Amino acid sequence: MTGRRRWIVTGASSGIGRAIARDAPEEGDAVVIVARRRPALESLRDEMVRRDLEVAVVDGDIREQETIERAAEAAEVFGGLDCLVNSAGGGFPSPIEEVSANAWRAIFRLNTEAVFLLSNRVFPLLRDAAAGCIVNIGSAAGWAIDPNVAPYAASKAAMHHLTRHQAVEWARYGIRANVIAPGPTAVDGNRWSTDEGREQVRSMAALGVPAEARDVVALMRFLVSDDARMITGQVLNVDGGFVGWP
Repeated sequence: MTGRRRWIVTGASSGIGRAIARDAPEEGDAVVIVARRRPALESLRDEMVRRDLEVAVVDGDIREQETIERAAEAAEVFGGLDCLVNSAGGGFPSPIEEVSANAWRAIFRLNTEAVFLLSNRVFPLLRDAAAGCIVNIGSAAGWAIDPNVAPYAASKAAMHHLTRHQAVEWARYGIRANVIAPGPTAVDGNRWSTDEGREQVRSMAALGVPAEARDVVALMRFLVSDDARMITGQVLNVDGGFVGWP
């Protein structure tokens, strides 16, 4: 995939999604940024414009069909879509027995269903691009057993498998689909950014340090490039050896 790329990045107002939207596209690319918090999106847009990126802001809940439609329509204004990045996601810690049915459904709706619905809505655009690329932001929790995050982990594991189906079923259209699965990642002052969190990672991952958003961005740049043309249906961990660590 060469020349001007057209992107959609969800979950772009903060964290890994914001870093991807700001730093992964190349000069001249066009990017639709999607999240609920418009002020955060507008400040991101200002940063991106300074990098000579075209930017469309879509503020809304990606779980809602209206937001999905607006994101797709913004991509259509840019002339199509080359790269879809589903980065919106979330969860909360809780023992399994204390998770309500509504909480379970809400997490799956965000982490799995929204990925399915947006991907299907923009499928015609990716198909028309002839070399479309989907990168879904999963989690090392989708592989590992991390206590008290069962709904989040299960929803990410489901998304990982959905991505494999996208890769197989849409390969005939030249569409590649992969997952980037971060482990503990220090971003936006979260707990992995604190001294306590960094110390905790020492006993959780082989490399003993948390990842940073730039580590995910570096892999993103590779996955959307022509150098990754034979990589599809993969779940690629960016976790410092968190998965499989004793």
